[in-house]
Amino acid sequence: MAADNEWLLSVLVSLGRILPMLLVWSIGLVIALVRWPRHPGVSALVVAAITVAGMTSIATQVAYTVLPRYGDAAQFAKVAGIIGLGSTLVHTCAWGCMLTAVFVGRK
Repeated sequence: MAADNEWLLSVLVSLGRILPMLLVWSIGLVIALVRWPRHPGVSALVVAAITVAGMTSIATQVAYTVLPRYGDAAQFAKVAGIIGLGSTLVHTCAWGCMLTAVFVGRK
């Protein structure tokens, strides 16, 4: 049972590292939803970007915490590189949505 508690604590600590960003994204999500009636296209892009970035960040932190428990360091190093690359690509798409929402369609 202690190992289960240790795992949970490790996951919570890893999520704690991204808590400030999650708070900013939560505020942005609320603002986008409130402004949806006035600017539905922009709001949809912002909601999509925040959702994708947030879910990716959480999944990445959990994966980096859980995966080392199921293999040796060499295996984890290979997997960590793939996770890092995938996370970066997904975050790049999220930022693309955010920048599109900010700059495209303005007069």
